[in-house]
Amino acid sequence: GLLGPKKHHVVNLSQGGAMICVSKRLPVGSKHDVRIEIPKYKEVIEAAGEIRWCLESAKNKDIYIGIRFVDLDPSERRKIAGMYEVFNSVGFKAMSAARKDASSIRLQAPKK
Repeated sequence: GLLGPKKHHVVNLSQGGAMICVSKRLPVGSKHDVRIEIPKYKEVIEAAGEIRWCLESAKNKDIYIGIRFVDLDPSERRKIAGMYEVFNSVGFKAMSAARKDASSIRLQAPKK
């Protein structure tokens, strides 16, 4: 998995890739295998990906990466589509809206 067995926080997930909060910077263009587990959904997504960008949060110095899935298997794509439906449901949106302010993310490009 991404950076070994350590768990990281998936911020955004689509059929094209994911935004993930990680513990250290990763080189843009590097390739990684990812395993995404979402306990409430009970599905696991496994995919190969390429780092497209890496930024540090302006708010709390967390590090976020954008990873593009490469050659995503159709079955994995269907899992993501199913998750998307769940997470865009009215019930889930109401629950997450209550937490939104506490977990707001602002990103800044690294200083050169």
